Amino acid sequence: MSQSSLDAGGQAEPPVCPRHPDRISYVSCQRCERPVCTECQVPAAVGVHCRDCQRLAAARIAAPKTVVGARVNSGRPVVTFTLMAITVVVFLLQYIPLLRVTEYLALVPGYTFVQPWRLLSAALVHSTQNPMHIGFNLLGLWIFGQYLEPVLGRARFLLSYLVSGLGASTFVVALASLTDDWLVWTVGASGAIFGLFGIALFILVKTRQNMMPMLVLIGLNVVMGFLLPNVSWQAHLGGLITGMIIGLALVKAPAANRSIFQFGAITGLSLVQLAIVYLSFAL
Repeated sequence: MSQSSLDAGGQAEPPVCPRHPDRISYVSCQRCERPVCTECQVPAAVGVHCRDCQRLAAARIAAPKTVVGARVNSGRPVVTFTLMAITVVVFLLQYIPLLRVTEYLALVPGYTFVQPWRLLSAALVHSTQNPMHIGFNLLGLWIFGQYLEPVLGRARFLLSYLVSGLGASTFVVALASLTDDWLVWTVGASGAIFGLFGIALFILVKTRQNMMPMLVLIGLNVVMGFLLPNVSWQAHLGGLITGMIIGLALVKAPAANRSIFQFGAITGLSLVQLAIVYLSFAL
């Protein structure tokens, strides 16, 4: 039903669009019944809706969510590709001796108390003597990043990757306090990649998918960490444990305030890790 008003002479004025008062319209919105001009008309199943009603209706429709509550996003895994690009750039910079990139960014347990950035930056540097080191890590990040980033959402994925890397470094520092290996250098993103292994395992459990290939992959990598020389099994184990804790928090978060619980749990975990690093020096 169209709305109209009376002019000074008592005659009914023609209905006008509320958004464009200079435009006469005898077409009404099927929801609010206000006049709607051609520019403001949104086609509906029956008749047309005005833009205000269309916006309200769209807001009521819940956006599809993934199993951890992230918005479904069919776009490219931007965070994954960005992390890969940064890692490659840092690797190339490692070949410039004057920059001393490896020296400043590698994890050296004895330095982390006064240079805490090493706990995270170690994931960016790799062995320049063995290009396969960065190659395998980039492959793992590419495979699991493309799988997990759409499921977790960009913010959860980035935070999970960083905290997994922090967990790997924390484990190295904590064990260094027991073995007195304070000056051993550790480089590589494999600890963070192992964190993605742990998260993916819980996503598979949540979605009731076959876990056997993932369990075999994790088992082989864990065993290789103990058998191959110059491989930090401590970082692998620390990253895997961290990733499993994150995965558990993501899939078991209560429906109410799920995002707050998830981000709070991951942030709390990172604080615990930093406390462990501090205690490793204090004890």
